[in-house]
Amino acid sequence: MAAQVSANHDPRPQAPGSPWASGGMLFAGLILVINGVFSILLGMMGLAHNSVYHHVPNYYFRFSLTAWGWIELVIGILLAATGIAVLAKASWGRPAAILMASIAMFMGLLIVPYYPVWAVAQLTLDFFVIGALVLAD
Repeated sequence: MAAQVSANHDPRPQAPGSPWASGGMLFAGLILVINGVFSILLGMMGLAHNSVYHHVPNYYFRFSLTAWGWIELVIGILLAATGIAVLAKASWGRPAAILMASIAMFMGLLIVPYYPVWAVAQLTLDFFVIGALVLAD
């Protein structure tokens, strides 16, 4: 008798994905979600209180606290959404996450005078997130 192949069995060998790439995608998605939640919280604090950010005299990129709060809130929601899309392996997740991590890096540059340690940490994590997303299979 001839052996029958079930409909669910694919006889072609599957190339295993790189554990570094899948781990990098997990890292990128989680960092984007965490960064998004922090940005949402910062935005809500900026909208609720007028003393969240320290006063830096003669800073060129100074915004009103309400505008900064709304910007942080919107960016945070988009960061969290793209992080969830990366974790869910959505087809649009990687390009959108690279764009959002780039925007988060720009936002990190804007807050350097206010919170230098947090800004450098955010810039570093966003750099590794972009690297993980670009190098993933």
